[in-house]
Amino acid sequence: MTPAQVIEYIDTHCAEYLDLPCDSVTQVRGAAIKQIRSYLERYGFPTDPKTRQDLCLAPFFFQEALYDDVYWEEQASDLGLLQPFFEIDFMVVTEGVTRRGATEDQFKHYLSLARGSIRRAMNP
Repeated sequence: MTPAQVIEYIDTHCAEYLDLPCDSVTQVRGAAIKQIRSYLERYGFPTDPKTRQDLCLAPFFFQEALYDDVYWEEQASDLGLLQPFFEIDFMVVTEGVTRRGATEDQFKHYLSLARGSIRRAMNP
């Protein structure tokens, strides 16, 4: 997918989510998704690891995934309601590759970056 196609995916799958009345958790998540959308519009896909970590959505969704028994660290896992968010995250890190279309190495690279982002968020 191109950056424009990922933006379209965000608009299609997250518009209602972003327009809902927000509590603090949804405000933070919505702001993170808006930041990704804005970055893609302005610059395209991030190419440096730091920017990819800064834009990573995993820190905002991994706890909910654990609570709901969603195995986001497995490539073919059913992500349920969290699917659009982990898909967007994956496409941003892999420059437009979808989770299903990814090679094993691409998926491992994503997991490494996402886990690093989670660690960094938990230990600022």
